[in-house]
Amino acid sequence: MRAIIKKKLCKKIFSSAYYEIRGENWVDPDDMENRQKIEDNFPNIYRHIFEYPDLRLVCLNEKRNYVNSYRSLPIQFADGTSQEEQVFSCFTVDRNSGEINHYFLSKEYNVAEHMVDPSPMAARFVFRFESSLQRFILFTMAEESARDRLGFAELHYLKYRENSELSECIIFISFIIQLLQVASYTEGYELVGED
Repeated sequence: MRAIIKKKLCKKIFSSAYYEIRGENWVDPDDMENRQKIEDNFPNIYRHIFEYPDLRLVCLNEKRNYVNSYRSLPIQFADGTSQEEQVFSCFTVDRNSGEINHYFLSKEYNVAEHMVDPSPMAARFVFRFESSLQRFILFTMAEESARDRLGFAELHYLKYRENSELSECIIFISFIIQLLQVASYTEGYELVGED
C-alpha cells in the first residue's frame, strides 16, 4: 500500500469523533514540527517511517521520505493466545498535555464473514502499546462507513417508506435516515469500541 494511502487512512480514523472526544488530534507527518516530535519521542519508529530516498544522501542531511512500511507486531490476546499482525504507524497528540500517542493500524479485514448478512465490510484494528501490561493490545476497531455501503436506490426506498402511513417500521426507518444524515457529515471509517 502506498504511503499516501496510509497517511489518508490515519487521518480519517484519527480525526474521527471518537478521538475528538478522547481529546486527541491526528498528527500530520508532512509537518516538519510534527516530524521532529515523532523523532524526539520515538527515534526507532521514526527511522522506520521516514527513510532516505538514497543512502548517499544521509551525510547531506537531506529530508527523509514518508514511507511507513508494514511491519510485524506481536499481539497478545486476553485468552493468552498471540499472533503476529502486519501494521503501520499512526500518531495523535493529546490536546491538553501535548503528548504524542503512537498507534498501530492493521491491514484490512472482512469483519462480516460470520454475520447474517455476509456482504463484505472492511475494518482495521487499532493497536497500542500498554506500558502497564508491557505488551501491545487491541485498542479499538475502525470500520468502513455505512454511508459508503448504501446505494442511491436503497436511500430512496428508505426515504419513501419513511412517509408510508401503514409502515410497521416507520420509526426504524426514520432512525436509519437520521443516522445516514449524520453519517453524511463524516467520511471514510467510523470507529467502534470502547476506551
